Amino acid sequence: ELGGHLGAVKTCAFSPDGGLLASAGEDGRVCVWKSRTGELSRVLAEQKGPVHCCAFSQDGSLLAAGGDNGRVRVWDPHTGSLLRAIDAQEGGAVVACVFSADGAMLFSAGNDDRIRIWNPSSGALLRVLEGHQNFVTAGAFAPSGKLLASIGTQGRVLVWDLPSGVLLRDLTDESNGERLGAFSIDGALFASAGDDGGVRIWDVRAGLLMRELPSGLLSAHKCAYSPDGTLLASVDGDSQCVRLWNPLSGALIHELNGAPLSSLAFAFSPDGEHIAVVGGEGRAAIWDARSGVRLRNLQGRRARLRTCAFSPDGALLASAGVEGIVQLWNSKSGASVGEIKGPSRLVESCVFSPDGRLLVTAGDDGCVYVWDPSSGVLRSRLKSSGTWVASCAFSPDGSVLASTGE
Repeated sequence: ELGGHLGAVKTCAFSPDGGLLASAGEDGRVCVWKSRTGELSRVLAEQKGPVHCCAFSQDGSLLAAGGDNGRVRVWDPHTGSLLRAIDAQEGGAVVACVFSADGAMLFSAGNDDRIRIWNPSSGALLRVLEGHQNFVTAGAFAPSGKLLASIGTQGRVLVWDLPSGVLLRDLTDESNGERLGAFSIDGALFASAGDDGGVRIWDVRAGLLMRELPSGLLSAHKCAYSPDGTLLASVDGDSQCVRLWNPLSGALIHELNGAPLSSLAFAFSPDGEHIAVVGGEGRAAIWDARSGVRLRNLQGRRARLRTCAFSPDGALLASAGVEGIVQLWNSKSGASVGEIKGPSRLVESCVFSPDGRLLVTAGDDGCVYVWDPSSGVLRSRLKSSGTWVASCAFSPDGSVLASTGE
């Protein structure tokens, strides 16, 4: 937990290598943290008025931030040196900033209908783009740096040719209230998401809506990709049914009929070939994710299950829920191979470390517990400042553990 601000935090961003975390907020501070240790490295600014946005360049050598004073400041985040202060928004606030992939351009937008593109090194204004009819709230560069997508407060999405400054496409559907967007690696596709909970994928050159995720996903309370990205699983918030989708075509591939009553959670095996589903009355099942065939049922205690996770080698499945007991299963045979009983009355999240040597659980007592899954021995107890931990995750190398909650 990082406590360097004196008010609400409005924005944060990791450096591309994950080593630094920048945060900014209502106190006018821009703080840079060492993400692995939580140490406050430096405070870059203490200005009057909130800071609304911050962004690292792709090589991590620059950090930009903007706020109520209408300025975008650019620092070297490693030394704390202020490299440039740009008066980007006369008489108004800067609400969005983002670097191009090569770091040669900096997008800024605020409480008017104009987009400004700057040279972050010199502070020179390279281009002003006009086409929105209201405030501009977000922007995204294509990886090539030749295209820019901008999003306005009325959900208007515009795509620009940056070398010429020409507006190429208007991808607007104001009924969806678009707020976020990102280009594909080749810049051919643009995905946007809005207030309706939907995600739309556009052909940028043609300006055509290629696909929209089906309405059945809009009420989903959990979704996740398979490890190879070829499947998307969702738990429907209304029917609590698990569905498998083709994320490229949006086609429904399988609906796991007969899944555990009131399905609440699922997990893909590391190879993506299997999916475990857990739910009410302590029921769990393992399915063939490709064929949609149920392979085995797992029946442990009768308590409602809320979370599950495969070990990195796929040999074990952990499930847990209302009683605070973690049950370990042999994923191949479906046999129970052990139980871990912790102090929590309810476990909301369980996850294995990347090397499989640790199992982490978290829940309703505000603590994160680290176990040895082979022996059931508690290795450590981490206390958060909140009363409830809803989720936890390891970094890919297993050196950092993050948790979120209330």
